Amino acid sequence: MSTRIPILLATLLVCGELALSHAEQPIAVSFTEGFGGSDFAPPVVAVGLRATAAAETAGSVDVVVLIDTSASQVGAQRMRAAQALEGLLEKARPSDRLRIAAVDVDCAPLGADFAPANGPETRAALAALAERTPLGATDIIAALDAAAELFTAPAAGRAIVYIGDGPGLNGIDAVDFFAVQEKLRSRRIACSSVGVGDEVNWPCLAALANATGGMVLVPGEGVSPRDAGARLGALAIAPVLWPEDVVLSAKTPAANYRGLPGRLPPLRTDRDSILLVGGLLEDGRLDLTLENPAERHAKSSAAVEIPRAEPRQENAYLGELFRNAFPTNGVFLPLVGREALDLARTTIRGEAAQLAALSKQAEATGAHESALRLAVAALRRDPDNVDASLVHGVAMKSLAQAETPVALARQPADDPAADGAPVQGELERLPAPAPDPRPLPPARDVTNDPAELAEFNRLRKVRAGQLEQETAVRLRNARQSMAADPDQARADLKELQRAVQASDDLDAAMRDRLLRQIEISVRESIVRSREKAERDLATERARAIGRERMRLDEELRRREDRIKQLTERYNALVEEGIRIGYDRAERYPVVLGDNTRQFYDTVTRNEPPTTVFNEAERLPGEQLMEEAPELFANHPVPMTARVLARKAFVEARIRDYDAENVRTKRDIERGFMDCLHQVDIAAIPMPDEPPIVYPNAARWREITKLREKYKSVDLAN
Repeated sequence: MSTRIPILLATLLVCGELALSHAEQPIAVSFTEGFGGSDFAPPVVAVGLRATAAAETAGSVDVVVLIDTSASQVGAQRMRAAQALEGLLEKARPSDRLRIAAVDVDCAPLGADFAPANGPETRAALAALAERTPLGATDIIAALDAAAELFTAPAAGRAIVYIGDGPGLNGIDAVDFFAVQEKLRSRRIACSSVGVGDEVNWPCLAALANATGGMVLVPGEGVSPRDAGARLGALAIAPVLWPEDVVLSAKTPAANYRGLPGRLPPLRTDRDSILLVGGLLEDGRLDLTLENPAERHAKSSAAVEIPRAEPRQENAYLGELFRNAFPTNGVFLPLVGREALDLARTTIRGEAAQLAALSKQAEATGAHESALRLAVAALRRDPDNVDASLVHGVAMKSLAQAETPVALARQPADDPAADGAPVQGELERLPAPAPDPRPLPPARDVTNDPAELAEFNRLRKVRAGQLEQETAVRLRNARQSMAADPDQARADLKELQRAVQASDDLDAAMRDRLLRQIEISVRESIVRSREKAERDLATERARAIGRERMRLDEELRRREDRIKQLTERYNALVEEGIRIGYDRAERYPVVLGDNTRQFYDTVTRNEPPTTVFNEAERLPGEQLMEEAPELFANHPVPMTARVLARKAFVEARIRDYDAENVRTKRDIERGFMDCLHQVDIAAIPMPDEPPIVYPNAARWREITKLREKYKSVDLAN
């Protein structure tokens, strides 16, 4: 007991001195997270900076309110934007002046000058806004550039509040975006946004807020547009410290590092400004000059030491974040506060899981090179991904066995830049809530009361025993669930590991013992996860092979059924041709004259010659040849079907010719006999019965006399 009391007192004194030293600095490092690098990504450190002592809110702030009136802001979205504007105006301070402007393809001010929130000029601007028809698309660059020119008179603070869904999701040019950011920074204009729309481009809005010291709110469940507008109205006019002459240095002379974003973001007291440092940074130091417009642009120098961040494999997402932001110098970094960094971690790990799943599918289908590239992309985002690690090893073995040269397109692991200038960054999602302004209660000095100290130690032992029992139960549950879901078991074990490490109730020996037990279980879960992944990969491969076999079998069955149907149709046509094709006449009825059809109906009662042999040759015969090609076509068709297809075509043609010849020969014989029959008919005598009786002479004279009256009639015409 006598040795513990001086240690506790010394600890309290040291903590008090550290707190006092931090309070004297205008900025402080709120957190650091590090990634030690890997074969696929460089080492990166995330540094959270926050202003510790800012001036009071400016007495008068000029605010330009930009209302999106593009074609996407119609119906319910137009009403939501109006509600957000109403909430902003209701909570506006009497000393602040506002100017409303409509933005779509350009920026159209709806008032002549800045005016109070409840003034007649503002009400007239609202009426003009209600009459404006939503048309066109949102040109955020032109709108911000024009909005910056609306500030004319000097003011203690300047701010822009944008209400809308931002530019299109296809993105904007990085050079133009950086130029408008620099214009707002040079004029000390903080830009904040309320995201309203079906598809809010919150990354762009948050990047703008991060670069200019603003905030972003996207109304959702539990937060109405009116509440979001009211809250953002207070956040938009909060004081901002603007950094200048920023120098990022390190005590290690040979350090190779680079800061992103290229321009250090402005600092606030209600959220973190995050700087990504890529490369080997040890004993880092940040020297800068801070300007506060609320204090008549007073400037002060500041320096902050960047503590060393312990490299953790779970922070591999920082490497991917730095790699993606490097080409644009961090203009589009989505980092508004610590919550934005956590969202980036979740998003990048989700991408790693999706890429790992795609790599498993590619490996199951035998596309080893594609599987290897996908696995490398997943490991670059999350080196702890078991599926990607397994597929990476399997694909490398498969390619080595096949002796296939692979050019692995990996991103360089070294630092992409050597200059030490810190960089400016971009965005993320909802900003962090403002800290609780209430002071913390004073710490109680338990060293002055031995009874209270004994009770405190007893409670620590009780809590330590409870944690030990809970650890044993969770270890047993994790071992039981490893066979079915090793990944979830490992996640539970890591959560338990963090709880044990963060507990102040455990002594060093017990903590080390519990951590060793947890570490053994974690390693076992990794082995079980790899075994499960191998089983899943083998099962997926077997399923893929089975699906391919089923497809080939189904195709063969379909082809055989098709050939069977064609064969049956062919046989039916040939049988019909044999049955009636040899019996019908070919051309014999034609010799009787032009009334051929009448002859068929009244004399012969026969039908024209059949064409079924021709149909068998042209329809099922040709289709059989297509379904059962030659051997060199390499189609999985039985040999009997190939032989049938070759013979069917020829047999139908031969039978057609033979039937026509038989019919023609029969018609020749029939016509010859008919001609001889007509000769015999012509030789039949025609007797004069009854005999011809001519009239007498008197009758002839009478007839002649009666015909005289027709002599003048000419019948030639």
